[in-house]
Amino acid sequence: MFLGLPFSIAIFYIVALAIAILKDLLDLVFITSLPGIGSILTLLFSGLIFILIFLAGIMGIILGKGKTKISSTMRFLRFLKRFGVFLGGTVTEELLGLNFFPFETVTVAIIMWMHGHSYKKAKKEKNQGS
Repeated sequence: MFLGLPFSIAIFYIVALAIAILKDLLDLVFITSLPGIGSILTLLFSGLIFILIFLAGIMGIILGKGKTKISSTMRFLRFLKRFGVFLGGTVTEELLGLNFFPFETVTVAIIMWMHGHSYKKAKKEKNQGS
């Protein structure tokens, strides 16, 4: 268990966090600020992080199905909330030109915490209902 998440979900977040740290380090040395290659690297890293977060969300829905009293709709809404946080963090960094702050790393960490918090909450609700 990592932040209350099973390893099969947490591994996606750990890899996404490592990629986000790498992207933010490249931002600090201005490699991703270069015209052309910087845009391609930024899109590549952000896309890869999105795919990993998406897979973690899908794994959470699959692994949690039938184990808690939370409906699939509620699970999907929680997933959409995490996607909104990711989109907000990425847009803030890219459009406002604040790529020297580690927004991508902080965004992934917040999403990981949100998923762990909802997982723990669902587990607690299941135990209280039993």
